[in-house]
Amino acid sequence: MITKEQIVALLITNDKAVGRALIALFNRQTQGEQVSEATHNLNGEGFTPADAAMGSSMAKFYSARGYMTERQLAYWRKPNVKGVPRICKYAGQLVEVAKAKAAKATSA
Repeated sequence: MITKEQIVALLITNDKAVGRALIALFNRQTQGEQVSEATHNLNGEGFTPADAAMGSSMAKFYSARGYMTERQLAYWRKPNVKGVPRICKYAGQLVEVAKAKAAKATSA
């Protein structure tokens, strides 16, 4: 099973992983949140309010084009005050997504 540390390493080194992570987080937003590109429900799923607009926009960009620009990648990999890249704060949710995907594949 994939660990949080493995997710973090993947997000730091793999550009496609960042785009796929944004899509996974966008898919965890409610339908209303997806449409408005904002977070209305503080349910611990999807983007935080501070990242909702940018995350939704970039998830749609990646979904449509299949790549992210260097500037977009730099935005998500920029360390916060704790030294943690912005995208990595979602590693816990991404582990949940990976576990659900693995469980679905096992049961199919």
